[in-house]
Amino acid sequence: GSVLMVKVNKLTSTKTQLPYSYYSLPYCSPEKIVDNTENLGEVLRGDRIENSVYV
Repeated sequence: GSVLMVKVNKLTSTKTQLPYSYYSLPYCSPEKIVDNTENLGEVLRGDRIENSVYV
């Protein structure tokens, strides 16, 4: 099969309006976190798309 690279996005809260970075919580993080913004819409929505250790 093909390799599927999994990306992560910001986390939202029902208690605050502030988004959290995915890696602000104790998840396994890659050695180097790379932002993967792909288009203008993601930037305007405030998405924080980053790489993950999951393949």
